[in-house]
Amino acid sequence: MPVVRRRPVAATAPSPPVTVLRGPWGVTVSLAFVVLAFAAEAPLRDAVAATGLPARAAAGWPRALDAVAMWGSTLLVIILAARLTDVRLRDYLAWRAPQPRHLLLAAGFVLTLYGALVGITLLADTVAIHADHRGRTAPGAGPLAVVLAWWSTVLLAPIVEESVFRGFLWRGIAHRHGAAAALLLTSAVFAAFHWGYWLRGGDVDLLTVAHYLVMGGVLGAFRLVSGSTLVPMVAHALANASLAAFPTVVTALA
Repeated sequence: MPVVRRRPVAATAPSPPVTVLRGPWGVTVSLAFVVLAFAAEAPLRDAVAATGLPARAAAGWPRALDAVAMWGSTLLVIILAARLTDVRLRDYLAWRAPQPRHLLLAAGFVLTLYGALVGITLLADTVAIHADHRGRTAPGAGPLAVVLAWWSTVLLAPIVEESVFRGFLWRGIAHRHGAAAALLLTSAVFAAFHWGYWLRGGDVDLLTVAHYLVMGGVLGAFRLVSGSTLVPMVAHALANASLAAFPTVVTALA
């Protein structure tokens, strides 16, 4: 009787664990994180106010620290939300070094725009002053008070808001719906989050709404062209600085 030899059965190697990469958050979750980020400012502002520091130095360094804490809390929430994914933070928020020509384009556009606004104001023989911004600085205040009143608007606000809107929220929208949708939606959300400027006493200032929609679109266009949030940061900072300097420039030239 012939002997039947059986081949040894090779041991089956265990399957490697499947790694599930978590991409950017979707639109709904991204919006929820954005709301949470800005909502975190109020409790922090109350906590700082409870110390009495802002009352003791309304235009001093404690006020500057208050601004850093509030804007920092917003950025921290966004950073933590991005870190919960497997996307690198610099890629998620588009913190990339842009091409110099994109920076020059953004700077030139903003300065030309506000230069034209100054010219139109002078030709109209009026001094158009943003009272809300001017009211932050007491009449006759020295240079230090002016700097402390505006530095967070010129520096912190552009860094944080562009990281939030054209960085974090943009990534969540573009990942699912494309760059065009990201530009449109981030512009709308950007304008909506500035409701304190266009909603006064229940009345909607349509001109101010249009201003923020257009500004959001311009900043989004810079983000789209450059692929970096640093370009809209520079444009945003120059726009805010131009608004701060606008009353002084017009008054000096009038």
